[in-house]
Amino acid sequence: MPQQQPLHGHGPVWTIVVAGGSGRRFGGLKQYERLGHQRVLDWAVAAARAAGDGVVVVVPEDDATREGAVAGGATRAESVRNGLAAVPADAAIICVHDGARPLDKRQTLGRPKRAWMLASLNTDIWTARSATC
Repeated sequence: MPQQQPLHGHGPVWTIVVAGGSGRRFGGLKQYERLGHQRVLDWAVAAARAAGDGVVVVVPEDDATREGAVAGGATRAESVRNGLAAVPADAAIICVHDGARPLDKRQTLGRPKRAWMLASLNTDIWTARSATC
């Protein structure tokens, strides 16, 4: 993959879209359900791509090859770890977005400092590994 200039002044911002859930409570894999003209997962990935420099998508293990994504784990934490392993080492900020919450959160995704602030509040949607915003 060719090196690109970061979209943000503090270094490359990557988003891990975690969509590795089994859909047990929902009754099916909601990340693949249609929402308008595309799948829930596709909306989440599009928002992440528009806001950062790179995206890693994590899906159930059986779907990883078909989706061109990283295989999820048995738990959300394991899925996030699998996604982190696929993020380039030069990433300055990493946002973790729940793929089952597809609405464009540009007020957060587009502002990594805000994403980090939310992470410090222990939200279940956003985290970042760098506080150098």
